[in-house]
Amino acid sequence: MLAARFKHPSFAEEDEWRLLAQDLVHNGKVLSPSKSMKDRRSGNRLIPYEELSFVDAPDAVQEVVVGYSYPSTLDAVRRFLLEKGIDAPVSRSAVPVR
Repeated sequence: MLAARFKHPSFAEEDEWRLLAQDLVHNGKVLSPSKSMKDRRSGNRLIPYEELSFVDAPDAVQEVVVGYSYPSTLDAVRRFLLEKGIDAPVSRSAVPVR
């Protein structure tokens, strides 16, 4: 269960946050159900994710580091962010795919 909380040191340059959520249960009752969890496929893997909105706090995003092999250009990512009202620096990670 702790594997998702740690990251191999060779990926330290990515300087990313890993957001983990767990339902709170008290006396058998779920207090905070994760109704917004979704998943997508990548090859043979199922990747869970939760969409987060920064509409009310666009300054919360301070920087975006695009994955090493992500096919989009940095300019496209910048335009996308600006359309959402987010003005943050965008760079590409130098860490190759595992």
